[in-house]
Amino acid sequence: MNTWSDIKTIYKLYIYISNGEKSTSIYANKAHQVPINIIIEARDAKNNSIILSNEEIYKHIKLVDYKNDAIPNSILEVSDKEGAYAYPIPKPITYSSAASSCLCYLSVPKVSESPLKVSVSVMVGDTEYTTSTINNNNNATPDFISLNIQPQRIFNNDDLDIVTKNESDFGGYNCVLRKYYVRFKTAQNTITHDALCDTGYWFHYKQTGNYKGCCTSTDSSIKRDISATYTKKFTFTSSWSITVTSKNHEETGICFWSYRVWHGALWSYSEWKKSLHFFLHDQYGNRADINVTSNGDNQISFNVIV
Repeated sequence: MNTWSDIKTIYKLYIYISNGEKSTSIYANKAHQVPINIIIEARDAKNNSIILSNEEIYKHIKLVDYKNDAIPNSILEVSDKEGAYAYPIPKPITYSSAASSCLCYLSVPKVSESPLKVSVSVMVGDTEYTTSTINNNNNATPDFISLNIQPQRIFNNDDLDIVTKNESDFGGYNCVLRKYYVRFKTAQNTITHDALCDTGYWFHYKQTGNYKGCCTSTDSSIKRDISATYTKKFTFTSSWSITVTSKNHEETGICFWSYRVWHGALWSYSEWKKSLHFFLHDQYGNRADINVTSNGDNQISFNVIV
């Protein structure tokens, strides 16, 4: 593997989005990353092809606009590290065996002029090679990618898809375990990417006579796994508790449980509740902050905080 100092000339210099396209949308939320490839054909003093590592190329590239001005970090950030929300998914790009490729990731911290046209510039000694349209010194063919900057998506309740499943006589007569799977609707090609929630958090309890209602989160996974189970222990007194084990990934989405159990004195009444909210992210890192409440009667409600 060669180093940058071995380069005498740059024969070709190109920039691509890593799915092979030249244009895509990017959300201005700092989390969404668009993967790009920079393709370089470099030659040494004997006109032999030079192969460079991803790291070597990354250290020497500069992203510029169509006038060959450096694009500031306040408008466009570049990284050689892939985050959680890199999209679109990279696809193999065909290029010459004499060329080297650098994969890196672009993100946008705020809404700015759109579309943002991004070119690439490198220096070899005192010679600049740039793919900008203006102030191009004819050392490289003009080339750019176009980023259509979108404001961070704001979700509402209509964007949520909630699936419920009931297990009757679960653990005893007239005991019901109701499961709520929360995810995004697939409209607008939205993909539920991940969730973040306090795990095993018992947030509501209501006792009316011999009826007891318990509401809890399970874990934060949203992946469907029909073999996965979860166990939650509900402790009512120092001498009495109930342990519930059941599946919690029969569907895609983060899972919450409401458990109704019949036990205890008919005249007893008590109720307590705790606040609970969680985050749901789409494939672009756009986040919905969702409040979770219960009426204590085996019903859980989910409302997006706008």
